[in-house]
Amino acid sequence: MDADNEDCKKLKSQLLAIVGAMNAPRVLIRIAVEETEAFYLGDLGALKAAFPNADMKRAREYVPDSIIGTAELFGEIVGDDGLRKVMWAEEMGDRMTTTASRSRSPSFRALHSGIKQLVTKNKTKPKRKKHWKSVHSSLRKKK
Repeated sequence: MDADNEDCKKLKSQLLAIVGAMNAPRVLIRIAVEETEAFYLGDLGALKAAFPNADMKRAREYVPDSIIGTAELFGEIVGDDGLRKVMWAEEMGDRMTTTASRSRSPSFRALHSGIKQLVTKNKTKPKRKKHWKSVHSSLRKKK
């Protein structure tokens, strides 16, 4: 969720209350603080790869997840003041890291951590199928 100007802790509590009232299965709530572009500015390598002419000095000066109008700042950094967010997502999406430690964005790292916890909790070991030879040999022993 893109929180923009919301108090993210209060918003998360409200969303958890709604989910609890719905008796929903396992739900993960994570909030992109300020705007999703904060994730983009958190990954300087992806930013440089997607927008080679980006103002990297200015990008490095950005304090991750700070509430400053991140979409507008991102547009200025990449030289696109038209707020073409879909184009930005298309350019950044394939290049962004999936490694939490490579992102400067605390909200991205929280999202990553939450997804990792969900995946870990949902992992079940598949039952091992018996090979037909072992089934056959166990049947022979019973005779």
